[in-house]
Amino acid sequence: MKQLVILDLDDTIYSERDYFSGVFSSYEQANELDSGSLLRAFDSINRKESRDILREALTMASSYTPQNHDLLFLLYSTAEFAINLPQSSSRFLEILKSNQIRTAVLTNGVVDVQKNKVRNLGLEAHVDKVFYARENSEKYEKPDIRCFQNVLEFFDCKPENALMIGDSYNNDYLGGRNAQIASLWLHGNNSESIQVLEEAIPFIFGTKQ
Repeated sequence: MKQLVILDLDDTIYSERDYFSGVFSSYEQANELDSGSLLRAFDSINRKESRDILREALTMASSYTPQNHDLLFLLYSTAEFAINLPQSSSRFLEILKSNQIRTAVLTNGVVDVQKNKVRNLGLEAHVDKVFYARENSEKYEKPDIRCFQNVLEFFDCKPENALMIGDSYNNDYLGGRNAQIASLWLHGNNSESIQVLEEAIPFIFGTKQ
């Protein structure tokens, strides 16, 4: 049985779209913009190729100015609204907790933004520790193996006693494997992929055939 499960945040524990939806709603209410216009724009953006999602969403909603972009980014870092943790995630984390398996979240991205997501999710009540990858003097992020090693060191856990789960093949799956941690690719398409978090349970408890 694994002693530690390390999870990515965005699109692993919850859908990041829920966070953008809350940010956009806060902006629209403050600026008397048509409700839902930014989210509709967001849904049409190729997020993997976008260099500035907020700018693209504003542009597509015919609302871009540098001032509007600054305001939207401020809300992206600070807006307060509740995000419901998906039941599947809550159930998965409760199973781990009830079996004394430690849980960590390891997330890339702008630290203030990621901290605001965690606050709005109320996530710290559900996991043992949240690690923000850029919160180090050299600003390295996943898939740098030092990110994973920092988590292992905090929990005094050997790599073979941990499991990494995330939706990014490079950052989470390969990053974890390169740190000698067994890894699962959420929503992936290889033999070490799962489609929902609870499919990781046999890997965690050592019952996977």
